[in-house]
Amino acid sequence: MTEISNVSGIDRVTFTMMMAAVWIYSLGWIVIKIGLNELPPVSFATLRFTIATCLMMVFIGATRQFSAIKTFEKRDWGIFLILGFVGVFLCYVLTFSALTLTTATDGGVLINLDAVFIAILSILFLNEKFTFFKSVGFFAAFLGVILILTQGDLFFGALTSARILGNFLIIASAICWAVFSVIGKTVTDRFEPALVTGLSFAIGAPMLAVLSFSIEDVGLVLAASMISWSCILYLGVANSIATLLFFTCLKRTEEASRVSVFFLLLPIFVPILAFFIIGEIITYFTVLGAILIILGVYFVEHH
Repeated sequence: MTEISNVSGIDRVTFTMMMAAVWIYSLGWIVIKIGLNELPPVSFATLRFTIATCLMMVFIGATRQFSAIKTFEKRDWGIFLILGFVGVFLCYVLTFSALTLTTATDGGVLINLDAVFIAILSILFLNEKFTFFKSVGFFAAFLGVILILTQGDLFFGALTSARILGNFLIIASAICWAVFSVIGKTVTDRFEPALVTGLSFAIGAPMLAVLSFSIEDVGLVLAASMISWSCILYLGVANSIATLLFFTCLKRTEEASRVSVFFLLLPIFVPILAFFIIGEIITYFTVLGAILIILGVYFVEHH
């Protein structure tokens, strides 16, 4: 989720691919909620990224990107280690654990704060300018978060303590993704995004596996139903396809801002899918909060 601009000039094929990617990502939040009915969160994340890593490695090999590894410096391997830890291990332990506590709707909306945190980190560490429009965006996003967290009750009486904790974990996950994105800029400028993503997956997945075997009953995975295994396959395969669609669209347009604008649809699609598929309730405060966060992200990234 990078800079946002208008989508003018995008051809029909690119538009179709990006819409497919956004729908796949959006449905992924509902799929996680369904899978967590039977699967331990870290084990679930481990299997998701094990499958995704294999698929990404096949793609990287087929597109002959492995040769770029020969040009890596020692510093690059340190960066990839951080990316795997923060962007895969820590980010998704938080995300999957959060969804055992909160709703897919809240998660799918609040995760979009990553763009706001990226802007903040860029101002602090990359010397980007702090503008009036960015301040408006920060304020709008902050109000949106408050509305979702409180549901209009400033004393936090409208939500259970578990759901509030889950929402804070989602926000922490968004911060992790922001750190991943900012640090990742040091290597995405020199290497293909698919290679950077694939290697991050390959480093983060074993970390997830170690934690899974350490703290969870992996026997629950073996005893899981076909529905849960379908959830694992969906996240591992479909989300990987969505990622590759996104990379393909970047190559077709050669401008990240034109395709990244589609991710503003996530806070709209996720609540709708959650309502129709798993019966989550969409409140007025959630809708208003989502609108404020979308506007906040737009102002932060567009200006």
